[in-house]
Amino acid sequence: MPMEVGVVNGPAKGYTEEMLDLINGFWFGVLMMTVGLSTIKDPKEFLYRTQVTAALFEADLPSWFDLAFVERMKADDWYTNCSVKSKRTWKADVKRLMFDRLERSIKE
Repeated sequence: MPMEVGVVNGPAKGYTEEMLDLINGFWFGVLMMTVGLSTIKDPKEFLYRTQVTAALFEADLPSWFDLAFVERMKADDWYTNCSVKSKRTWKADVKRLMFDRLERSIKE
């Protein structure tokens, strides 16, 4: 199944090309696979998980990717068809990834 990610008709809704390159892009969809959220129900939770997961992968989010922007994404029905994870499952995945990264750094 192909990945679906983003806001439909983003330019008409006032999103810049830079914004759409991020939130409608493949990289963001892949990030959401780890974040485990396919829609934005709670903007604070979405932002928190996205920031933590991006930091884990040493990826910088743009300065404009803040709570107000996530609330805008929610209002504009941002969506991806990745699987949804509970907060508990997401935290376990993050811990596992952090440990794997630490373990690899020690073996090098």
